[in-house]
Amino acid sequence: MRLRNLLMGALLLCTTAACTDATDVSGVWEMPESSSMLQIEQLAPPFTGRIKVAVDQFGWDVSGVVLFYRDDIYYDLASCHYVMDGEVRSDSFLFSLEFEDGQRLLGHLEYSESGGDELLKGNLVDPDGEKPPLQVVLKRVGGDAKVHREEWDLGCQ
Repeated sequence: MRLRNLLMGALLLCTTAACTDATDVSGVWEMPESSSMLQIEQLAPPFTGRIKVAVDQFGWDVSGVVLFYRDDIYYDLASCHYVMDGEVRSDSFLFSLEFEDGQRLLGHLEYSESGGDELLKGNLVDPDGEKPPLQVVLKRVGGDAKVHREEWDLGCQ
């Protein structure tokens, strides 16, 4: 009886969180250096710059921040926003962002590998569908998948 309960507990734990076949998106992701700055017309006023994503994954759930920079070198931070409703489904990272003025963007990024780089490619979309989706490509940076304190502690709203 004790062995049966132990096995049932392990099975339950495995099926709810630890034994997911979903891609691990934990880490820091930036736009590749070769890409041009984004023109985010989905926001009012429109934003021109680069984004960086720093996230940690817990089973299928993902939390973290999306950072908007005005420059090419990730120095001039324009704004920082918490990932909301972040989750991984198979090879897809889904999330939403909410801005101070109530605007929202939805993200749907697919994991892939190319030339030894790990990539997240997909769209940021206006949830009302009034503006066309914005295509985004992010590359995992750094040697590990851990998000360090400095990536989290940037004064997000």
